[in-house]
Amino acid sequence: MEQLPFLQRFSNRLAFSILGLLLLGQALTLYFIDRASYESAKQVLDVELDVAERVFHQVYTQRANILEQQIQVLSADYGFKQAYGTQDVDTITSAMNNHLRRVMDADVMFIISLDYDIIANTQSKEINGQQVSKEWEELLDYADEQDDYSASGSSTFNGTHFQLFVSPLMAPDVVAWVVVGFAYNDVYLEEIEELTRTELSILDSNQGFKMIGSTLSVLQRADLSAQQSSIKNDGNFELVLLKERYLSQISSLGKKDTGLKVVVQQSIDQQLASYYSLRSVLLFIFTASFALFCVVIWATARNITRPLTRLTKATQEVQKRNLTYRLETNRKDELGLLMNAFDRMISDLSEKERIRTLLGKVVSPEVANELINSKVELGGEEKEVTILFSDIRGFTNACEGESPKRVLELLNIYLTEVSSIIDDNQGVVDKFIGDAVMALFGAPISSSKAPENAINAALQMTKMLVSLNERFAQMNYDQISIGIGINTGVVVAGNMGSESRMNYTVIGDSVNLSSRLEGLTKYYGVQILVGEGTKKAAPNTHFRFIDCVRVKGKNEPVSIYEPLMSALNQEEEKMYAQALKLYISGRFGKAGMLFQELFEHSGDGLYSMYQHRSEQLSSNPPDNWDGVYSFDSK
Repeated sequence: MEQLPFLQRFSNRLAFSILGLLLLGQALTLYFIDRASYESAKQVLDVELDVAERVFHQVYTQRANILEQQIQVLSADYGFKQAYGTQDVDTITSAMNNHLRRVMDADVMFIISLDYDIIANTQSKEINGQQVSKEWEELLDYADEQDDYSASGSSTFNGTHFQLFVSPLMAPDVVAWVVVGFAYNDVYLEEIEELTRTELSILDSNQGFKMIGSTLSVLQRADLSAQQSSIKNDGNFELVLLKERYLSQISSLGKKDTGLKVVVQQSIDQQLASYYSLRSVLLFIFTASFALFCVVIWATARNITRPLTRLTKATQEVQKRNLTYRLETNRKDELGLLMNAFDRMISDLSEKERIRTLLGKVVSPEVANELINSKVELGGEEKEVTILFSDIRGFTNACEGESPKRVLELLNIYLTEVSSIIDDNQGVVDKFIGDAVMALFGAPISSSKAPENAINAALQMTKMLVSLNERFAQMNYDQISIGIGINTGVVVAGNMGSESRMNYTVIGDSVNLSSRLEGLTKYYGVQILVGEGTKKAAPNTHFRFIDCVRVKGKNEPVSIYEPLMSALNQEEEKMYAQALKLYISGRFGKAGMLFQELFEHSGDGLYSMYQHRSEQLSSNPPDNWDGVYSFDSK
């Protein structure tokens, strides 16, 4: 095909191509800005929805706990019992209304006989004497089976969903049931909306996500109800309500699976409103700059083709990591300055690459980049970090009789495997202390997944140890075992040392506690121990509660846990919980027998430790036992 006369000159073709690329670049830039803004808005909303969901469940749990306490106080109230003793419905109802108005954070109250008849209520006199529904009977039967005769659950009354709490009325035996509850209605949700600044809805998944209450407008509710098939049963999803995009997050309501779901929502379009204004400005800027470039490009195209060709060649060489290539121009104009600057940039890159290579052999790549890309000076910052301590148990004794060369060979093999696992899980090896390893997760680069990454690394280390010991056996080395302590908390992270020699590390109580936890693994017969902060930050991991202790150097008790590859079987978990309950309450004899039975069944060293400790405490009961075991040594 014959070229147009206007494109036969190379400078014109170059100018035309550059302008075309400029236009394409502007379009792609706008597209990626759109995408980045949208993803950024979603990330912000994800965080806000997580916070709103936690606030909702916290308010719900707090109200439920308060109501449970209030109903227990009411059941034991002498005046209320006297009112009930009159057997006069009006008197009982008056007392109920009085308590409901003055004391209780509830919407309804019922007195129900042991035969499931409604004796009195705060809703309607007409239902007095009627039998409660089957759903209520099951809740009352469940309460009757409990040691404290109390229970809670979700149910409906007159078409309204309530969270109900049951407590016995004792005189002195159970003579009736007291039932109180609060409604899942719009008023309840609007109160929480003022705290979260998000739209809230409660849906019943057992009835095809039927709406129970919501802060949405009437039209938005209708639109949401019409999109039931688009609603997920868990997690995040997007919906369009009245042509407005919403990011929604759904979760189960309450501890039991009642089918009730709480949905928190925020408008994506409202989050992007400021960006939409900015995009209009960007479009104007892009249009104006394109027009300007049309004039400039046509005027300078012929003068820049040659140096651009050389710059292109130089860029290709740098891309191939050839940092010895130089342009070496004598031009004095702007293009000459650019080419000289390019040469200086290659020199700087070459020097940085040399330094990075050297540092990478001494510190982790993350720390090396931190040192190269920032001003190196003493000092640090407070940040939340997860610290992992690992140590080979009995390494000193295992090395007796071995030559230093063989000990170093064994240690290097082990540390290489451990370092690889830590790197794979976005961790940083802070230092090697003989056979011990201190690793950081969340420093110098912060990460919300740092606790989970540390736990995954620890579990992979224990798994790796099995194959490593097989390898050591073939090399005539003794088998080794390790202990790992993990803790999450606020530390001071930064460069520490002297002006002439410094090291990037972290310090703080959280570091000391992770070291203490590593030391306790051998005592408890487990390979990994984590602190409370790490456990809370890793909700997707199975844990076994180990103990509540006071480690040396700390007065406050610390709950410690063992992360598991998979959950305990239900029978073992139930028996372990019973044994711990007896142990914590000071019934050491019975606890010891259960721990012995668990040890005989599973062979787990933790149960053997608890058995012997229970026997010791039973023989010499401590004063003021609070369930916390104190350690006097590291």
